[in-house]
Amino acid sequence: MNTIRVVCPSCFPDKDWSESEVLGSMVWLWHHDTLRQDATLPEIIGFLMPPIKLRQFILFYDSDRPIGYISWANFNATAESLYKKSHFNLLDNEQYWNCGDRTWIIDYFAPFGDYKKILNLSREMFPRSVVRFLKHKELQSKERTVFLYRGIDVSRAEMHSWDQKYPLGIE
Repeated sequence: MNTIRVVCPSCFPDKDWSESEVLGSMVWLWHHDTLRQDATLPEIIGFLMPPIKLRQFILFYDSDRPIGYISWANFNATAESLYKKSHFNLLDNEQYWNCGDRTWIIDYFAPFGDYKKILNLSREMFPRSVVRFLKHKELQSKERTVFLYRGIDVSRAEMHSWDQKYPLGIE
């Protein structure tokens, strides 16, 4: 079985990583993802650079081949409400990436079908966290469903308690 290598500067701050290698791997993954293939290179770079600069991403490799990517932001109640409504527009402004303590997965994709593997590994990166996310297929529709995701050390009961303590931002 191959070993999964993880690049996550926020999780492993002492581990060396290359911005150009990370960007190249993410662009390559983006190109192979059917939901993103029509994006132009400037659009892709514009979307990927904020989490790279802020070190808010996890990049997964199987051997030396990139297999998936996750990025996240930390919103306050207002920002998460705006994000749920507009998604991409909010992320153009870096101030929103770290304005609160409500973590959201911004992008999550594995174009070769490694979703479960990546999800399980990412739960280890955020062991005591509860995170919200939107499904990519719903991003273009007006009605968006918010999902919860929990780290490996968070029980379902703790996740639901957290959700009640931190309700979604005011609509």
